[in-house]
Amino acid sequence: MMRKRLQIGEVAQLLGISTKTIRHYHKIGLMREPERTESGYRLYDAQDLLRLKRIRHMQTFGLPLKHIKTILGDSEHEHSLREILQALDVELANQISELEERRARIHTILEEDTLTQVDQPTTLTSFEIVKGLLGERLATVTPEMLEMEKQLWMVIDEFDWPADYREHMLQIVREVAARTDLHEQMFAFNKMLAALSSLPENAPELEQFIAEYMQNKDFQAILNEIQAMLAHLPQLKGPFAEILQALIVTNISPAQQRFFAEVERRRSLIDIATKQKGIAHARND
Repeated sequence: MMRKRLQIGEVAQLLGISTKTIRHYHKIGLMREPERTESGYRLYDAQDLLRLKRIRHMQTFGLPLKHIKTILGDSEHEHSLREILQALDVELANQISELEERRARIHTILEEDTLTQVDQPTTLTSFEIVKGLLGERLATVTPEMLEMEKQLWMVIDEFDWPADYREHMLQIVREVAARTDLHEQMFAFNKMLAALSSLPENAPELEQFIAEYMQNKDFQAILNEIQAMLAHLPQLKGPFAEILQALIVTNISPAQQRFFAEVERRRSLIDIATKQKGIAHARND
């Protein structure tokens, strides 16, 4: 059975931290103890990954771990996040004053000398690369579609995925962009999906969308084409793919989440029925 959760080393890789750091978070109670394999290895899901990311983000404010534990926990008698940040703001104001004085001294030195500015190469984000691949076709994209695409690729860039993982994802975009027929189908599907973002999860229109797209041959063709592309890229399968999918889900609306969940459920039922039918025919033969 395929593993759907990440081990501690894989989580550490995604976040760019050490396994020792994660174990320390467990030791001080900042992270709950996750499920373990029969061999005793910890297994982490997307929620664990997001909590670790929040911890690391809050540390960038200069918050000590004991304060972060209070903020993320359920304690009511400790200081609130507002109180802690207000105190931190005063401390940072003093530091900023000192840094501004140091910066003023550096500017004085720079003005007294002629320096040759060397252009440093910058790394394009995945979203910028995707926009470059689509080119003029972006003119037909709605702002909602563009934002949805941006959020998807932000998930790719926010974590340190395995080697060439991002490149494999971009390869799929290149293949889609190179095929006008598939590209147009994808645009039509994404346009519909973006429209769902403004609907409530229980909107009657959602059921109609699901029913229509389950009967839409172009939609089924899109899913089949993407599955075929993924089949040639085994690096995009396994626990990392499961975690990536779960992280992407956190960035889409409840209506969009329900759409995907229901479509996946119905496709699974169709696959089961097809297999059972095939078995029945084989027995009859």
